[in-house]
Amino acid sequence: MALLKNRKFAFPVCIVLMLAVLLIAVHVSGGRAAKKVETLFYEGTNSAGSTNTVAIDDQLTVRADAATGLITVAANYPALSDDARVLREAKNALLDAKTIPEKYNANEALTAAAETLIAHAASAGLSDRDREGFDGYVQRLQGAQGVIDQNTYNEKVVEFNNGVLNKFPLSILKGITGVKAPAFFGVLREELAR
Repeated sequence: MALLKNRKFAFPVCIVLMLAVLLIAVHVSGGRAAKKVETLFYEGTNSAGSTNTVAIDDQLTVRADAATGLITVAANYPALSDDARVLREAKNALLDAKTIPEKYNANEALTAAAETLIAHAASAGLSDRDREGFDGYVQRLQGAQGVIDQNTYNEKVVEFNNGVLNKFPLSILKGITGVKAPAFFGVLREELAR
């Protein structure tokens, strides 16, 4: 106790404790704010010009389901078997993806695989019934991508970066506290700033 009464010792201890408390508070509050933004990817945010709450993650599930439908129809046509296999692998990669960047990359691969299958299906001689079902799955696949494209999640990330992460005290302490920006869904900040 006598040591704490010594001002030469107590003052630096107080400074260190205050800095530690500040760093912990910045870490907790900044991390919590970043997590809140990233949660919008899974729980939903508005699409541009809409009041409906839509989650990108849910739309990725719709796209995976539509891909399953395309694969099912393609299974009836041997000429489409290779394209269907590639689409199945892309769909499985999308369903297995854990992080937002992984989900973005898997969605891009799913889009490429689906476009190839769709192009080849045009000349595969699909029956009228299969063509109708196939076209319905294509519409669901493209519709879900349209909803994703209109989603404001990436804008929320930019707002967080500009309004929280790049403002004092996080602008100075983010490296020390380990607070990171929420992940973009495949769009770099520089692209959104244009």
